[in-house]
Amino acid sequence: GGASSDLGSFSAGGVGCSSLISSMCQPCPQGGDEKFCRDIARECKNLFCNPICLRLTWTVRTKVTSCQGKDGIDCSRFRTEVSSKKYQKALAAEFKAYGCSDMLSCCDRDNRLLDWIDNSLYGKDFPFPRLPIPSCSHNSSDTELSQQMCSKCKGALAIEVEGLQCPDFSPQKAGGVKPHKSDETAFLQFSRAQVRRSYSSSTMRATEKLRLLNLLYGRAMEAPTPGPFLAGNPAFRSFPDRCTAFALAVQKDVAKLQEKFAQHACGCLGCCDDPADECFFPALINIP
Repeated sequence: GGASSDLGSFSAGGVGCSSLISSMCQPCPQGGDEKFCRDIARECKNLFCNPICLRLTWTVRTKVTSCQGKDGIDCSRFRTEVSSKKYQKALAAEFKAYGCSDMLSCCDRDNRLLDWIDNSLYGKDFPFPRLPIPSCSHNSSDTELSQQMCSKCKGALAIEVEGLQCPDFSPQKAGGVKPHKSDETAFLQFSRAQVRRSYSSSTMRATEKLRLLNLLYGRAMEAPTPGPFLAGNPAFRSFPDRCTAFALAVQKDVAKLQEKFAQHACGCLGCCDDPADECFFPALINIP
């Protein structure tokens, strides 16, 4: 049960989610329960954001490639901090959230996205954010030191964006991707019980609604049995199809993502003060 061979055509016209959402998230072209179809379409859009863009199809890592001496930045401390797991995770969350929202049009800049960032930006250190990092701490009124730190930071870093293949969605893998129950609880989710309870008055048969649900989350690897609301509908594709189509599309934007993240990495780390280098989602100390 792999993805269909025509998926390249979905990503050929443009990079990002906008065209994929419009061409792959139309569950009820033949009509049906208006609320159910609207909610399924909205969840299809949400899944392009999380997990498809934010978690499954690309990674980003920041590396210190060249840093010497103690002028401006203590390179040993800087290298240790940048390579540590918690700072990597916080920086990657900034990059991914911006990439998936502003650059790839997969996510809305809403509270769900901000909550997702905060899980990595604060983690167990709440209410203190992990960015900026300690080795970039400086008095911004010291212009000479600030410029020295910023220049040294920018010369030291390399950003690596790597496209990933979607997970194995074969039937042997326990039904593929299921709704996430950790930091994604804010995202709209459906269960079979919810479908039966919330849409009991629907004109659509329960079996047809559950087939759409299977396609939505990728639990059904075989083609669903066509009913009146599924027959001849190429505009609502399975989760594996949607994931693979986006993975093909995002490969085209790797260089653009790397370039944008490199412009702001040192601002996120706290080594650069120029507004042009500012981090995408600046962190605040949250004191209740």
